[in-house]
Amino acid sequence: MFGVGVDVMEHNITSMRAGTGGAVGGGDGGAGLVEIVMADDGPGIAAGVRERLFRAFATGGGAGNGTGGGSGLGLSICKALVESSGGSIGVETVVGEGTSFRIVLPGVGGGEARGRVGERR
Repeated sequence: MFGVGVDVMEHNITSMRAGTGGAVGGGDGGAGLVEIVMADDGPGIAAGVRERLFRAFATGGGAGNGTGGGSGLGLSICKALVESSGGSIGVETVVGEGTSFRIVLPGVGGGEARGRVGERR
């Protein structure tokens, strides 16, 4: 799952704010969900690109519209991995204001997840 987060960050790295990602627990009725949020204050992603963002081989077609010029496979693979783990991945974006990717995964062992991404236990 680490690779999923890395791919989402690479896709959206234009102006990442430090400290916006993390794992959280609680507020989920004891289900032990892990939520990872990566946000930036970059140019946002245009509606036409956003509609196909998680499709295989879909790219944004150039700089400034949400892509790094990749193959168009990264986010579709992320979506498949997250969903096969029982989770979900989504994006919220406002052109000119920034983008936020959210990954929600079931916690290990059904316990409450705590901590920040990269934090050693």
